[in-house]
Amino acid sequence: MTDDLLTLRNLRVMVGERLLLKDISLSFPAVGFFVVMGPVGVGKSTLMSVFEGKRTADVVTTEADEATFYGQPLSKNNHPYVIRQATRSEQMARAVSTRTIRGQIAEALAQNPRMLCLDEPCAMVAHEEAMPILEQLKDEAQKRAIVMVTHNSEHARLFADWMVLLGSGQIIEAGSPDKMFNAPESNVTKQFLKTGGMAIPRPDAAARTLAPEFRGMPDLGTDTGDTADGPIIWIVRRSFAVATEAFSASNNAEMLEEMAHQGITVAVVNSETDTGLSTTLEAAGVRVIMTPHQPANKPKDIRKHLSMISHIQSEINQGHKVLVMGTDQAKTKMIAAIFLIQMGITVHDSLSILNTKVKGCPFSMNEEQFLWDLELVLDMESTSDSMTQKMYQA
Repeated sequence: MTDDLLTLRNLRVMVGERLLLKDISLSFPAVGFFVVMGPVGVGKSTLMSVFEGKRTADVVTTEADEATFYGQPLSKNNHPYVIRQATRSEQMARAVSTRTIRGQIAEALAQNPRMLCLDEPCAMVAHEEAMPILEQLKDEAQKRAIVMVTHNSEHARLFADWMVLLGSGQIIEAGSPDKMFNAPESNVTKQFLKTGGMAIPRPDAAARTLAPEFRGMPDLGTDTGDTADGPIIWIVRRSFAVATEAFSASNNAEMLEEMAHQGITVAVVNSETDTGLSTTLEAAGVRVIMTPHQPANKPKDIRKHLSMISHIQSEINQGHKVLVMGTDQAKTKMIAAIFLIQMGITVHDSLSILNTKVKGCPFSMNEEQFLWDLELVLDMESTSDSMTQKMYQA
């Protein structure tokens, strides 16, 4: 799209701690008929309130890297003309007569707006009465930008020049009606067009509450340096890796060279088996994260291990590549499993990933039990968070 009239980049909308819209990036040119689709409750009306220039009110917080209209910041004094969604009683009145919605459109057009946005203008309007309204809007789209929210696929197919599908507060897919209806790329789009609904988690759902297909399981494909006979295996592509060999005096030069080649700047080292490894790494300019010290014959401390994983994740979020390594391969593999489970991967899938990628050093019964206990703790916390969110929504 060129000559953009309204632009949103990386828009986020929150109510308290609940995320309603996430990573919304859209742009609309000066003319055309544009449709925003999606089932009930996915954020369409919330998006319309943003178009209306509403930024922050009470517990609602709106943030964006860019939000402009006609070259200036989108605000309550600079925004498109928005006809809000009708109340239930107003929709029932439309079922009897379209006079109200026609009057609202006429009033809006009398002000000659650059962009007119309408939230479900044909809700409860009979098909034969909706057609003239939509045809009028299509004609107006030759003079100005028209943005219409609807869940009616037929209206979008017949009148849209371009459309976007929202699902769970996120953009699922966007494109021309021909592309969206005849060659959709997303399975979620196909599901919506077939059923009118979509099975997709909301944008702030805890990973451990999701079905397996939504947990973000790492890709098991190969990548640069990701070979079975290499000294480093990438578990989460290009951010989290495991050394396939125990570190020793005989291979330390080779390992440090490979780490430098792969761009690894942070290493996780087991505190119980560190015999000068951390000193060697730090001398080579690699930052070291030590695993929690574990007294002999005592159960592993889940909280200390989760704190360590949080430290690892913080490094990754800052763009660093992290390698788990040490002189004891079994303990190295264990730390990697804890990291994957904290990500939301199940114990079963974590073991499968690591046993596929890192040969040898099978997990002991006690180690597997610790991982199951860890998963149980995380599941219980996720369930508690979900219950808190439901109470807040109520």
